[in-house]
Amino acid sequence: MKTVTPFLWLSKDAQAAAKFYVSIFKNARITNSNPMSVTVALDGQTLILFNGGPHYTLSPAASLYVDCKTQKEIDYYWKKLSQGGSPLRCGWLTDKFGVTWQIIPSDLTKWISTPSGMQAMMGMIKLDMKALAKAAAVDALPAIGKPAERALASAGITKLSDMPKHSLAELSALHGMGPKALKILQAALRKQKLALRAP
Repeated sequence: MKTVTPFLWLSKDAQAAAKFYVSIFKNARITNSNPMSVTVALDGQTLILFNGGPHYTLSPAASLYVDCKTQKEIDYYWKKLSQGGSPLRCGWLTDKFGVTWQIIPSDLTKWISTPSGMQAMMGMIKLDMKALAKAAAVDALPAIGKPAERALASAGITKLSDMPKHSLAELSALHGMGPKALKILQAALRKQKLALRAP
């Protein structure tokens, strides 16, 4: 049994909001309703929607996060939840009842761990999985063989943008790092206008 349930204070229209959300999520139902509040279950997540009046208002400081496996899911939830609402940025939107949602691909954390992926996301309203993956790939390490990859990982290097923190001498000293791998890495760095730290 869940002991923590989000309780959302709406100015009015809790019943209308509940019906709106239940119409969007496939595994959704209203589990309890009275003039003051409505309890809904959306894909296993319980929410209580409260007709509280104008005393308090919702803000993007608190949001509901929708994990999406495909671009089709992102497009679906974005279109449905934004009807009558306002798009924000980086996959966030506020619906017509004032509730803020994040419509987020499952791999977002991996993509924005790279500078190019983060930059791509910051320029988006609705998130584009293909564009994010392409941007993140710019910062990916080239194929250099398993021994060299393990050598870089031992130094905390998992992407190209990690490399400028290190010097050529430091990388050369890593066990498993050969001259061929170093040459490939330096070419990849030049392509992205990056450079190793001076000795």
